[in-house]
Amino acid sequence: MLQLQKNIQPFKIYVVNSSDGIKKMDLATKCRYNAPLVFIVCGDKDKACKKNKGTTLEMDFSIVATHMMLEATNV
Repeated sequence: MLQLQKNIQPFKIYVVNSSDGIKKMDLATKCRYNAPLVFIVCGDKDKACKKNKGTTLEMDFSIVATHMMLEATNV
């Protein structure tokens, strides 16, 4: 029987808050809206849970980002 690994958390969250980092983010996107810092959520698809012919990585990213947004608006 195939046993699935759960709660692997194959993602990392990086915080960009230096002035140089913010300038680079501004070159990459116009969607910073003067935020004082930027979170970058990324992950390792090789460590992500396999599903059908892909992985759950995009779903994992979305869950992490959603929880971060919910917490930010709960302040």
